[in-house]
Amino acid sequence: MNARPIFSDDLLHAYIDGEVDALTGQQIQDAMKQDAALRNRVHALSNTKEMMRLAFSSAKPPRASKPLTAPNRVRPMYGLVASLLVLTLCFGVGVLGYRTAPLLEQVLASQPAPSAPARLVVHVGESDPERFAATLAYTERYLREQAGSGAMVEVVANAGGLDLLLQGGSPHEARILEMMDRYENLHFVACMNTLRKLQRQGATPALIRDVQADRTAVDHIVERVLQGWTYVKVDQLPEV
Repeated sequence: MNARPIFSDDLLHAYIDGEVDALTGQQIQDAMKQDAALRNRVHALSNTKEMMRLAFSSAKPPRASKPLTAPNRVRPMYGLVASLLVLTLCFGVGVLGYRTAPLLEQVLASQPAPSAPARLVVHVGESDPERFAATLAYTERYLREQAGSGAMVEVVANAGGLDLLLQGGSPHEARILEMMDRYENLHFVACMNTLRKLQRQGATPALIRDVQADRTAVDHIVERVLQGWTYVKVDQLPEV
């Protein structure tokens, strides 16, 4: 019996970033088809990178003229998570800092497999109508098959993904409204930071009716993950 190849986290990070040669990439893909544990590792590492990118995408250095002070209203849970992220960035190996991200990886890797009643938080970060259509199809199929189980789904959009929740601009506005009317356990959430950025640029974005927008995407996702929700990136939608 041939022993299964062992892939280091560094190699898997390179694979996720598209920095391995074609042969190595194919070897990893073939191994993932046969090894559920390896698939889970790759998904956890990929989700960690995405959470890091999401958490620090709008970070700005403080102005030199102002002393560094803590915000007046910082929730302890978010402060703890932010501290862990900063420590990982500062002390992780590799130039990118998040190369190991052991603490956050442990949180994501320990997520329970979806079960009824399952709670999913689906993250959309790109303005891609086709992927968003696939997200809606998956969400509707999932909620239909889990009817009566207590399952819940939240679709959280930030950055370019916000385009798909704008009133009068989303190609899926009618379908989103119909789905929210049909499923009480489905919610759409827009990132408050992305909205503020658009407003600073002179835009006046209006959201589709009943879309929530009371905090940032990272705050919402981090809270849900810590509550035991399963984090799902649009390009990693599982089969129902």
